[in-house]
Amino acid sequence: MELWTIQTEPAWRSLQERGYLRATRAHADRDLLPAYDWMAAQMKERIGPPRSSKSSVPLWAWQQYDGIERRRPDLRRAWHLPRGTHGVRVGFEIPDDQVLLSDFQSWHYVLNYSYLATSESDAEAFDARFPEFLCCSWSNPSDDPCVRSLVEESWQRIFDLDWYDPYVTAVKAEKSIQATFWQLDWDQVTSVDPFVAR
Repeated sequence: MELWTIQTEPAWRSLQERGYLRATRAHADRDLLPAYDWMAAQMKERIGPPRSSKSSVPLWAWQQYDGIERRRPDLRRAWHLPRGTHGVRVGFEIPDDQVLLSDFQSWHYVLNYSYLATSESDAEAFDARFPEFLCCSWSNPSDDPCVRSLVEESWQRIFDLDWYDPYVTAVKAEKSIQATFWQLDWDQVTSVDPFVAR
């Protein structure tokens, strides 16, 4: 599978020096760690555990950045890295069975600890049934195990790339599809494009 990952220059140097790159908790945004841990659990279940016990959070890449016509991340766009940061877009080839693909837009429901509805009417029904959930977050989860289970089960939809509902997500050809994986090896790299984040 062909993918592209955005990395800082220090991460790129680490890949060159060590021959591999792994994500670490120390470099992850602390506020996002609960969602990253959820994704890591999904990866262990779907593609297996990491080769190294030191890998506990995923690396991220793009399989389809902005629809099927714009698969590579556009370096002219903002927000790849903090403004002014020197980075690289690394293209690489990795076996399909080492990658977990998901819908980037729907992933925000996990990040925001929200129910991922199947439709607008499903969202309205959930909000009417569990209005207290609107105040919940990763740092303040629901006390009700049934509600937590229902919400976490709804997040499984992010992995169904063929799923479409105009209220929630785009058709597959228009989706932004992210890829999570445990390790990038030097011999998998096919291209490198330096840039300065806007």
